[in-house]
Amino acid sequence: MLKKRDRLIHKVVSRCRKGSMKFGIAVPRTVAESHELDRIIGNTFWADAIKKEMENVKIAFNVLDEDTRVPQALRRSLVI
Repeated sequence: MLKKRDRLIHKVVSRCRKGSMKFGIAVPRTVAESHELDRIIGNTFWADAIKKEMENVKIAFNVLDEDTRVPQALRRSLVI
């Protein structure tokens, strides 16, 4: 029974592995791969998607200048 279970699990896992295609569209795993796909296809869809996503999450970050010190309240919250 255990061998049969292991065979079934193996079949399901091998069938459900994440590939690089979804609905017939190549899905990149890295930013470099997305830029390469844009270059090959001749459009900027992936670059535009990355830019849009970065604009949406930008509000969650407070980027400090090089010479700016981290505020005292943040230093206390960062200590583990």
